[in-house]
Amino acid sequence: LAAEHAARETRELIEMRVSADEPPVPSAGSAEVLDTAAAAVEEVFAVIATVHDEVRRLQLAAERRGQPLLRTELGPLRTLLRVELERLPIMAGVGMIFAPEILGDEARWIEWLWTSDDGPPEPLVTTLDPAAPDYYDYEAAEWFSAPRESGTRWVAGPFVDHSGTDAHIFTLTQPVLDAEGRFLGVAGADLTVDSVEAITRPSGHGGQSRA
Repeated sequence: LAAEHAARETRELIEMRVSADEPPVPSAGSAEVLDTAAAAVEEVFAVIATVHDEVRRLQLAAERRGQPLLRTELGPLRTLLRVELERLPIMAGVGMIFAPEILGDEARWIEWLWTSDDGPPEPLVTTLDPAAPDYYDYEAAEWFSAPRESGTRWVAGPFVDHSGTDAHIFTLTQPVLDAEGRFLGVAGADLTVDSVEAITRPSGHGGQSRA
């Protein structure tokens, strides 16, 4: 209910702003804020593209061996996720969510690192057994299904990630395909609502811009 309320109010505020009969001309300050926000989002998508490329590289190496990619072979990807998460503090999490049956040793898998204000990056732990009562059905999530169907990158949220980190976030994702166009899953990153507000809040209202 809290997630639905926050999402509804956010969308209503956006609609109120864009539906004005004569919207004001953006000031130099507001234009700068928009440019800063756009640059920050593009920087996050650049990280996601790096994750995409690393997964493609690992998948191609497995194909050349004539074997499926294994979870036990994702060490280089884990190292990359840690480096990028520590390098770009605006991200609350980053990783790869594999489509079912892509990995040879896991039916479903999420290779994801996330962080909070009071601790170092850690792997996301979720229940991926469909028979379990707390099964995390990520295939039904907008940030997974929308890029799978559209073939384009996606921004979902804001929402409360009840089955994952329990944070109030936006999730940015990009589909990952192999050389034959087979859908491998999505590479993505989380941004907390607080971090987005810190970027978009105009100066003079207590906000600070970060990239």
